[in-house]
Amino acid sequence: MCQVLSWVLVLLCSLSSSLLFCGSDEQNDAPPYVIVLYGAPGSGRATFTVRLWKDFAFPIISLATLLTNHVLDGTVLGSKGQDYCINGGDLPQELLPAILCDRLLHPDCEKGALLEDMPLTASQVLDIKKQLSSRFRFLIVNIDTSDEYLIQRVERRLVCYTCGYVYDDSESNRKQKTYCDICSSPLQRRQGDSPEVIKSRLEAYRNQVSPLLKIYKEKGELLQIPGDRKVEEIYKDIIQTIEHVTGLAASKHPFEEPLLAQE
Repeated sequence: MCQVLSWVLVLLCSLSSSLLFCGSDEQNDAPPYVIVLYGAPGSGRATFTVRLWKDFAFPIISLATLLTNHVLDGTVLGSKGQDYCINGGDLPQELLPAILCDRLLHPDCEKGALLEDMPLTASQVLDIKKQLSSRFRFLIVNIDTSDEYLIQRVERRLVCYTCGYVYDDSESNRKQKTYCDICSSPLQRRQGDSPEVIKSRLEAYRNQVSPLLKIYKEKGELLQIPGDRKVEEIYKDIIQTIEHVTGLAASKHPFEEPLLAQE
């Protein structure tokens, strides 16, 4: 009887080990994530994208830059987009998906990538996801910020054009600040940071992006991050969301101050 129990224990241990390794292999073989971060002008999307690049070591992919490089390098894909880049012609519907697929096959994307500017047509997005579904998973994160809050945030913005730092001009943070803490250059307001210009840009952004976010929401793929608060709090939630969904661990560099939410 003891000998039989011993054989049973050995069999169970072997089976458990096999299942454990199989599960590990399945997890390791799971497609990496392409993270797409949406956010209206002034929400801090560009700032957060750079922070995610530092904390997860994902390459940042810009489709506009990719297209320009293909045209300048004279590639087959570039020849299809040359008329668009030079003369403002129509961009072939299938071109951006092809360019993105080509870029994501590079070795630096093996663990994932950050997509800086997702194509703003619903059909192109569906085409890209269809082509890449076997190789990548998409994580769609939207910084959900009200227009009123964005207008207030942008109106408070002071910029150092020498080193690029952005400051908050609110009474609680300003302390009569007129010069940059980093390089001592004078701080200025951007010419486009007037309420009228901001409202116009926000309206254009909503018209372009709302149809896409609706598709993601209907498919249960959209993760909303509340944006009417401090940028440090927003980024903390973005990090936690990505870590929870992907299982990856961020290096979590200190959030740089006095950097304020940029575009």
